[in-house]
Amino acid sequence: MNVLAHVQKYMIESDTFYEGFISSSWFNIYHKEFFQEYHMHLDPISRYICGIVYFTDSRSITQFHMHNSITVKPEVAKIVIFPDNIEHRVNAHNDEEERITLAFNYRKCNIWKGMNI
Repeated sequence: MNVLAHVQKYMIESDTFYEGFISSSWFNIYHKEFFQEYHMHLDPISRYICGIVYFTDSRSITQFHMHNSITVKPEVAKIVIFPDNIEHRVNAHNDEEERITLAFNYRKCNIWKGMNI
């Protein structure tokens, strides 16, 4: 689960490259009936590439709201990368076992042009 390799792949696929670093990361542990309301990772100073690493399988989906709603079913070792301005939430967790994820923000510093790979 090389998180930085996934961030790099995201930059390659979007053809926009940033020098940067993971500025924050945290574990989310959801017990039965826990949920997370819609939110974004916007900051008044910095911009981020955000991500979620799933450590457990679960029926409680992550829901992203853009033009339409997109859902991601948690699976062990799945990594989802997205821009900081995308609203997302976690639906109520109904499993007896905990839902565990690692979330992170990769801080965008200097931008540099596409690599023409």
